[in-house]
Formats: sequence, C-alpha cells, structure tokens
Amino acid sequence: MATTRKSLLIIGGGPRGLGVVERLAANGDAFSSARLDITVADPLPAGAGKVWRENQSPLLRMNSRAKDVTVYTDSSFTGAGPVAEGPSLDEWAERVAAGDIVVDGVDDELAEEIADLGPEDFASRRAQARYLGWALEEAEGRLPATIRATHRRASVTGLRRGDDGRLVATLTDEDGGTEELEADLAVVVTGHTDSRHGPREERLNEFAGRHGLTYRGPGQPQDSSLEEIAPGELALVTGMGLTFVDLVALLFEGRGGGFEPDPTPGDPGRLRYVPSGREPRLAAGSRRGVPRLSKVAASLAGPAPKGPAILTDEFLDALPEGFHFSRDVLPRALAEIEYHVYRELFAAHPERTRGSWDEFAERFVAAADDAAARAELVAEAVPNESDRLSLADVNDPLRELDTRDLGARDEAVARVIRADLEARTDPDRTDTAALVAGVLVAHAQLARRLPAHRQDPDYAEEFPGRWQTFFSLVGSGPPPFRLQEILALHRAGYVSFLGPRSGVAADEDKGLFVATIDGEPTEVRARAVVDAFLPHNDIKNSVSPLLRGLIGDGGLGREYVPAPGFHSGKLDITADHRLVGPDGEPHDDLWAAGPPTKEVPLGAFVRPGIDAPTLRYNDEIARAILAAASGDGDAGDQDD
Repeated sequence: MATTRKSLLIIGGGPRGLGVVERLAANGDAFSSARLDITVADPLPAGAGKVWRENQSPLLRMNSRAKDVTVYTDSSFTGAGPVAEGPSLDEWAERVAAGDIVVDGVDDELAEEIADLGPEDFASRRAQARYLGWALEEAEGRLPATIRATHRRASVTGLRRGDDGRLVATLTDEDGGTEELEADLAVVVTGHTDSRHGPREERLNEFAGRHGLTYRGPGQPQDSSLEEIAPGELALVTGMGLTFVDLVALLFEGRGGGFEPDPTPGDPGRLRYVPSGREPRLAAGSRRGVPRLSKVAASLAGPAPKGPAILTDEFLDALPEGFHFSRDVLPRALAEIEYHVYRELFAAHPERTRGSWDEFAERFVAAADDAAARAELVAEAVPNESDRLSLADVNDPLRELDTRDLGARDEAVARVIRADLEARTDPDRTDTAALVAGVLVAHAQLARRLPAHRQDPDYAEEFPGRWQTFFSLVGSGPPPFRLQEILALHRAGYVSFLGPRSGVAADEDKGLFVATIDGEPTEVRARAVVDAFLPHNDIKNSVSPLLRGLIGDGGLGREYVPAPGFHSGKLDITADHRLVGPDGEPHDDLWAAGPPTKEVPLGAFVRPGIDAPTLRYNDEIARAILAAASGDGDAGDQDD
C-alpha cells in the first residue's frame, strides 16, 4: 500500500530553510516510501532570506572569505545521511564565470563581481544571495519524484493545532491579506528576527522624540533610515561589532566617499579616505571599546585540530548539578584554546620552543585544571614572552585603561586596531590561525556537549551568552580592509573612539544625548544616537507574532528555562530539534532550529572540511521529517 502524502511547511526560506531542503534532497532516496509536499514560506525570495537578500547595498559584504563559505556536506561529514558535495562560494563563482552554471537576471555590477570573485575575497551579500538561491534551486532539483516543493511569498504569523490534530498556519502576504494553510509537519527556521524596544530603548526613543533628536535602536543598519544623521553632525554610536562595520560603510562610502591605497613600509594595507562632503562624525564606544578581531591571513603550518584534547566528552558529561560555567568550564575551554596555539608554535617554529611537543602536550593536558602549573610549563617551554598567549589580553585588551582623558582613550583604541591588523594580516603569524582554530574547537564542543540545563540559575547567563561574545570577538570578525577603512576615517577626523566601558545617556538639562564612561557623563554630547548592534533574539519581545504566539496562551511551545527563574528568550527544543510543548512533551510533527531556539549559535554558514554541527543538525531534522512522512518514526539507517 502506498504511503499517504504528507505536507511539510518550512517556516523561513533563509539559509537554514535551504539547509533543511538540501538534506531532504540528499536523504530522499533512502526513504523511498515518503510522499511529501513541501511549502517554503518566506516574505522574501527563498534561499537568501532577509539578511542575505539581493536587494541591498553592494557595499555590504560577507565577513568570511569566499573559500570558507559553503552550504554542502563533504568528506568530513559524520551525520547519518549521505554526503552530497557541492561548490563553496568561490567554486560556484568560478563555475558561473566558466559558463557551467547559468545565473539569470544579474545586473552588470553583480555579474562583474561574481566573475572576479576569488577564494580569498569577501563577497558582497548580493553575490551570496545568488549563491544561496542557486543552491536551493539545485537542491530542489535533486528531490526524488515523490517529493515536491513550492514557495509562498508570505510571512507565517501564527501556528496552531486544528480540531483534527493537524497543524494550521496563518499566512500573511505583503498587503496584509491572510489565509490558513494546513500541514502535517512543520519546521520553524525563521533566522534572526527584530525585537520590539526594551526599557532602555523606549527611554532613549521617548527622550529623542521630546527633544527633536535622532535615535536608531538595535537592528541592521540597512533596514534603518540613516538620512536623519546630517552631514557634519556628530552621532554617538554604541557597539563596535559587525553592525558598526556595516554602519560605517553606509554612512561614508554610501554617501559618496571612497578609499585610496596609502601604503607605508610598516603598513602595506593602509588607506586614505577621500571625502564626499556629506560625511557625519561618529564617536563610537562599547563595553570592550574595540572592534572584533580581523580575519586572519595566515594558514596553519601544523596539523589541523581533530577535536578537543582537554574539553572532552567525559569532562563535560561529569559536570555536576549547579555548576558555574565561568568557574567550572571556562578554564578548561581556555586551556583547550591554548593547547592548539602552542601546538602550532611547536610545529611552525620549533626553534622558538624547548623540548618536544609530545612531552609538552602530555604535561599540558595533565595540568588542565591547574592554571599555575600550565603557566610554569609554558614559561619553561616557550622562552620568548611574546610567543606566549594571553587570552585575557585577547578578550579585553583595554581592561586596565582607567583614564577618562578622551584623547588618550581614542589613541589607545586606534593602537589596538593597528596591532591587530599587523598580526592578523601577516601570513607568517600562524599563531593567529591557531587561535581561531582553537576557539572553533572549543565552541563546537560546548555547543554539542555542554549540559547547560545543569547550570546554577544565578549564573545561567554565562553560557551561551558571555561565552558567545568571546567566540564572536575571535572567530567572527570583519575583513582586514574594513578595519583599515575605520582607521583611515579616524585619521581624517570623521571617527573617534570613546574606549571601553562607554555608553550613552540622556542629558535632560541640555536636551542632548551624552556619552558616558563607567556610567558617568563626559563632555561629548550629540543630537543623534545609533545602537550598532543586533537586538537580542528574545521570543517574548520579538516583532514576529509567530514566535510570540508559540509561547503565548494556547501556544505550541514553551520558553527554554535552563535554570529556575532564568529568562532565556529562546524556544525549548530537544536534542533532535523537536519543539517542546507547554506540557514538557516534544511534538512529533514540529521542529525548530536556529536563533529563536536554545541551539547554541554556530553561524549562518560553514567552512568546508570541518564536519560543521549545523549540517549535522539539518540532517537530523530532515531524516526525522522523512521518517514521519514515510510512516516510520525511525530516522536511522532506512534504505541506505
């Protein structure tokens, strides 16, 4: 007897939705009895989604090199499903240029970029949108005849269970029209969504309204009107991460300015800014006071990490109820990172070490829980102090800067950026590549294995929250040329740095915004404030009625509570990504993944060759869907 056809609704057509479709295609033949009709619902063209959509400024670029971006599995993949190899972003561009892949309807500027895109280049988000759109089309072309896919240009604004037990989604089109769509199965992969203003943002927004000022709250700068920041006007900027980098590009190059090479013997990548006359001035600050670390130019000279040496499964599995991440886990995570950096030093520069790596590694691992013993070992084996890693300096290079002198703080930040560029653009500084590799090993292991539900409730914000900021600092920074641009603007007098522990407040007496240091006002005042960071993905405060409804009265989900009294703002899901219902029981027809869930953030895309957890998660979800569609709840070996 033929299996009854089932319907699947994929809520969100961005990279994660694409990833699920790709894994459905890869696994489809192994579940030969599955009969499935897929609907991918997204208000924007499927594949790219909102963040990576083609309709945005060509100035906005990816923060990974084209060779480091893929949506496909490869020989490193350890998931249950089959490997289905496909091109990385640079390989795709090469095939487009060669005529092997045809991409229609591309404007001349984008076509030229794709033709010239090389492995080391940082593609525009517009180019990435085309890659993602092609990858979705390619994946749908591989679906077996028993599985069909269609797209709906609409937002899913509600999800409930009908009287017959099936899922019922409310679809809302761009004109506000609604209709209901029934589905047997659904997966929520909405990606990043905006949030409604919190108390701080409401206060600043209300203050701006009363005094005729400009306030731009957290969010993507390309989604916000920046024209109210007038030429010559000073704007206070909070946040110096990737959103700050995008903001700078839009406010300066986006207004007609440009950059010219201005190399010096010690700084070959130095740039000079050519103004348009429409520039604002920015005074930028944040908790750390510095941008994220630049992407590295060096490659590992030694072997690539194969997995954790110190942050082992056994250690994480044995963590007791009520553990503190910073006290009980972080020291081991940092030791893991140090291990990989010193491994690279022994491999790349044995002349700068004493003894053998095997002896050092054995003693280092044995001292995993003894920082003093490790420091003594490093001092013995690494005689040059400049070769020794200080993760405290990496994490917070200006933590000891206690002056309130704005000129001194400004120069201190510029000095940190220059030093970062000098180190991380040097192809011989393989230690910088090892630092990134070590952080990736630790992060992937924590995401996979840490029993976060056992954390002490008073410290539950430490993971993934505080750890994630460190991971992003090291592993998710901007291209080097972006930091060179910021330094060029700094030299030209358009960008100044407020330094660490800085923020903004409302000065009621003067009716202006004021920059603060350690919560105390400075003499820097302005009529405009821009929050250059993304809002926290808090489902209770999301602009998405779907996400709010999932945990509201009568909703199908619940908020993840890792410890009593802790508000995570995330959907609760099981290890296999099933949405957990209000009663604590997981649904057998509803999955969720990505930023709205408790899944530890792992990035939108993956590097080839690293057995990325995101691809394994997508595979698990796809196989579970196919098992449900075939009437078999087992997503195991099936026909393969």
